[in-house]
Amino acid sequence: MQLKASLPELPGRFIGRCLALVLASLLAACVSAPQPVEELPPPRPKTQSAQPLPAVLGLVEQGRRQMQAGNWQAAIASAERGLRIDRREPELYLLLAQGYLALGENARALEFARQGRRYLHEADSALARQLADLQAALESMPSESRL
Repeated sequence: MQLKASLPELPGRFIGRCLALVLASLLAACVSAPQPVEELPPPRPKTQSAQPLPAVLGLVEQGRRQMQAGNWQAAIASAERGLRIDRREPELYLLLAQGYLALGENARALEFARQGRRYLHEADSALARQLADLQAALESMPSESRL
């Protein structure tokens, strides 16, 4: 009789173990792999003369007007929107550097000036000069004032 009592339990145990295995597999599948860290796009070649996208040009112009009006935060926001469209447009980095300099955030301004110079191309001599002058001025400041 004991043999008959254990036979009905065997399929129940087997099903229970199968369910546990399926659940463990599903839980393992739900665990996501770590996402790779987003890297900056490579700089443009120095000889490339790319025209900014129309949307980026519009945001650059909007940012310039906002800078002239003394609305630094809005100019920074416009430049950040432009970077979401084209992270390689050096004029957006100039706007960010100027905006953060106006807000007294000199360390951030210096970082954006350096990034802007990274994405310069040959046809941007005036922009290159502006970024270089801004970077030089910021680097010449005492390190305490860059914080």
